[in-house]
Amino acid sequence: MSIKSSLKSTLKSALYGLKARQDYQGARIYFRAKTASYLRYLDSHNQLKPLPQAHAKQVVEYWTPLLSLSLSWLRAK
Repeated sequence: MSIKSSLKSTLKSALYGLKARQDYQGARIYFRAKTASYLRYLDSHNQLKPLPQAHAKQVVEYWTPLLSLSLSWLRAK
């Protein structure tokens, strides 16, 4: 493999990674905005109610290990 084709392959890979990262960040921004908009809508129509404490505790217990795994994976990158 020549240096030119190796460099071209490396550049393509880097650009693909950059594009994928931008798409991911754009999706996160879109989701965050839609979620905030929906919560404002629910709040304005008095439909937003707090979770019952027992259920809130179950939700936190369920998601805590999964979130810590994903955060540790992101930090490892």
